[in-house]
Amino acid sequence: MKTTIKFITATVLATMFISLISMAQIEDNEEGYIDDIPFNTHEIALEASFDRDLANFTFEEEAYVDDIPFNTETIANDVCCDRELIQKYAFEEEAYVDDIPFDTYEIARQTLPEEEAVPMTYNCDKKKANTIL
Repeated sequence: MKTTIKFITATVLATMFISLISMAQIEDNEEGYIDDIPFNTHEIALEASFDRDLANFTFEEEAYVDDIPFNTETIANDVCCDRELIQKYAFEEEAYVDDIPFDTYEIARQTLPEEEAVPMTYNCDKKKANTIL
């Protein structure tokens, strides 16, 4: 029995020794990197998390605060009108084409009552227009 145990122990040790020697001779050939995923997974994960965060985001309603004590639309219209009055336009001279065979001024004067024939005026003050811009 002693001999059998020695024989089995020697066989196991010899097998382990041979295995270690065989493994030591195998060269570790590292394989090259193969780019088998044609997209950047990090960017896709960031985009997915961004979309998920935006889907759950809601704005809270805020109470309206009337902190501007004047009508901004009226002021903007006045400023735009004033700018247009200040600006100098240069029109090119065009050749006169007499395509209306009658005098429209004379017809309008005869047709309209005197009070309606007042020339059209701008809604802006010209003195104020010079001081704005």
